[in-house]
Amino acid sequence: MGAPGLDADSAVVVAIGPGTPSAEGPLTSAEPATYSGRTYGRFDVRSSDCGYGGGCTPGMPFTIEMTNDLDVDAFDPAHVTVEPAVPGLRVDVYGTVLQLSGTTTGSTEYTVTLAGDLSDRFGQSLGEARSVLFDVGPAQPV
Repeated sequence: MGAPGLDADSAVVVAIGPGTPSAEGPLTSAEPATYSGRTYGRFDVRSSDCGYGGGCTPGMPFTIEMTNDLDVDAFDPAHVTVEPAVPGLRVDVYGTVLQLSGTTTGSTEYTVTLAGDLSDRFGQSLGEARSVLFDVGPAQPV
């Protein structure tokens, strides 16, 4: 599903000119002005991470990065479930990122499931549920 007339996740190059008139005077451009980009791609999970580069310990947030910005207006925390349950679970959306925080337990594997109807800002949904595993290690001695 891409922009009208364009395929999803396609390279786009737009060249304007030469000979484009100037808004400041009578001169025209000698060379074309070229701009490039991509159409948005398929909506899916790009990556996941826990911790701050040193491994996942209790209390550290789970981060799931998506390929496109999430639709914040349509987002419902019920789109995200965690097994085993995390007391005080909070789910925040930051552009392409879902950040889950709460009271996790050490030496526990958590499965985060994203509902198939989770959608991006382009109206695409995952289509089917996606699961991401997070392995929380032991608590660090303090």
